[in-house]
Amino acid sequence: MKITKESLIIAWRILFWLVLLTFSYGHFFNAHWMVDYVPNFFPNPLYWIYFTWVCFIIAWISIIINKWAWAAGVGIAVMLGIFIATIHFPATLSGNAMAISNLLKDAAIAAWALIIAGLDPSLENILSDEKSQSSNNKKKKK
Repeated sequence: MKITKESLIIAWRILFWLVLLTFSYGHFFNAHWMVDYVPNFFPNPLYWIYFTWVCFIIAWISIIINKWAWAAGVGIAVMLGIFIATIHFPATLSGNAMAISNLLKDAAIAAWALIIAGLDPSLENILSDEKSQSSNNKKKKK
């Protein structure tokens, strides 16, 4: 069996899909336990935990069916960046020993999500359409 770029991309997507599945499971079944991690300036912490679960599920579906996977990857990366800025970084500064590992975990998963976003073939179509439109606009100006 020859390993191709396409087979590696599929394996990469499946692994990321499993990670999202694990996190979505954790947010749904451990929501009451996670309430303490939501910053005080967010109203109704349980809502935000379930909202996160819904975001994971939408991204999970998007990546597995390969529709708008680039948007799902960017969305997950932004969401994890918000988690880092509002939860993990402040907890690290306050001396929480586990916060740095959670910060690094979320940063690694955010990077992985951006890689998944960049591997989406529909992104190439979008970018090529934008390039052709900008080159057409330049030709019209001349």
